[in-house]
Amino acid sequence: MDVLSDVLSWLRVQGTLSRRSELSAPWGIAYSAFDLVSFMVVEKGGCFLTFSGGPTLRLDAGDLVMLFPGHTTSLMDELSTPTVPYAQVLEECTVAEVDRYARRRDSYPTITYGGGGRQTVLRGWGLRFEGYEQHPLLPVLPDFIHLTYERRSALPWLETTLRFLLHETRVKGDGSDMMTVRLVDLLFVQVLRAWFEEQPDEQVGWLGALRDSSIGHALQLIHEYPADPWSLQGLAKAVGMSRSSFSSRFQSLVGASPMKYLTQLRMNLAANLLRGDTRLSLSHIARQVGYDSESSFGRAFKRTFQTSPGAFRSSCSTTPTEGRDETE
Repeated sequence: MDVLSDVLSWLRVQGTLSRRSELSAPWGIAYSAFDLVSFMVVEKGGCFLTFSGGPTLRLDAGDLVMLFPGHTTSLMDELSTPTVPYAQVLEECTVAEVDRYARRRDSYPTITYGGGGRQTVLRGWGLRFEGYEQHPLLPVLPDFIHLTYERRSALPWLETTLRFLLHETRVKGDGSDMMTVRLVDLLFVQVLRAWFEEQPDEQVGWLGALRDSSIGHALQLIHEYPADPWSLQGLAKAVGMSRSSFSSRFQSLVGASPMKYLTQLRMNLAANLLRGDTRLSLSHIARQVGYDSESSFGRAFKRTFQTSPGAFRSSCSTTPTEGRDETE
């Protein structure tokens, strides 16, 4: 069982957007906290990216940045340039520049903004995931992952994916919306993998747990056989550790007890099943995730998601949205 792939599979793409920005100096844009995993590639020129109370990045042509939800950020041509809220930028653009109503069939929206000087061209995409807030990777992810042009060019599969993605959003053809969703999703996994491979062997937290021989083995067992009647003693025995040593080490690396992690895994699996095939009965789903009765499953699910399995299923939308901008 590839635990990282299994965990990433819990993230179901709910929507995506794509936008090109043609910015001329001086320009500065402030973005409020967003609920998307966002990507940005500098196609031409360069700029600065700042985080509220955090680092400052210099971005040059060809650089790729992946930003995670929940952070306020700003982009500007120079650090001394004042910023304008993104919503105001959209208001100042003409309808033709934003292209939000009369969108050409063969292109995605483009924003043209700035004072008419040195030009910077940015290409951006965003992914919205269902279940992101409950994801075990969330606590260990950085605010951003920055890949310079040299670094991304040394990753053949990532570079190929990005080239396909840039092509699909430069010339929009039949099926491009679906291709964009799939390619941005793939780019997300590849950027994460590139970052994961660069982490030190002594990395703590969930990523460190994957590399620990005993705790990594336990995670593999839990992910491969989530419906088995696991106990703390049973897991400890399976990986050749004492009950107390296993519990302590698992807790220190993963950030949750083995049984709590198992429950969270089962609930994420259940949520994906509820979002998927509506023909599956609740009792069938309960058995698939390791519960003998629908009632015990329902109580565990409600403790995790603050709603019943039936209500959760009813609230799920089966149609992903594409191209929606939260400021529009």
